Amino acid sequence: MRALAESVMDSVASIRRLLKEVRDASQSAVAASTSGTALSEETTESAREIALITQQQRKATNQVEQAMEEMSQLLHHTIASIKQSNASSESLARVASSIAGLITPNWQTTPNSRNGRREVPPERPSGEPGPLPRPRRHSLSAYSGVSADDESHPDAG
Repeated sequence: MRALAESVMDSVASIRRLLKEVRDASQSAVAASTSGTALSEETTESAREIALITQQQRKATNQVEQAMEEMSQLLHHTIASIKQSNASSESLARVASSIAGLITPNWQTTPNSRNGRREVPPERPSGEPGPLPRPRRHSLSAYSGVSADDESHPDAG
């Protein structure tokens, strides 16, 4: 019986060692599980932050794209306005030239004039300028809708 008692005692000690190993392994598994859960939660939070940042970047990119489109439209409008202004300036220059010709018909544009400026024609060979020409009556209807023969307009004629 003694041998049986010693055998039972050895078996009990062995079972205690096994239980301690199982308990230690269980505690390690629980710690690993807790650590894995914490890492998983951190990863999930990081993924949410990345998704939020990506969404903000997409929104910012769309705003930049919209701003660039608006700038492009503004530039096209500005270019069209500049072209219209140039055309208007050229038209006004032609009208001014025509009016200057009506007011002072002896002025003329010479090939040596710069930028279409009018120059006084050269003097006569005798050295004296000729008599001023008699003013002509011109129709101003192309410019004002009033002809020089219209007596109802006080500035006509």
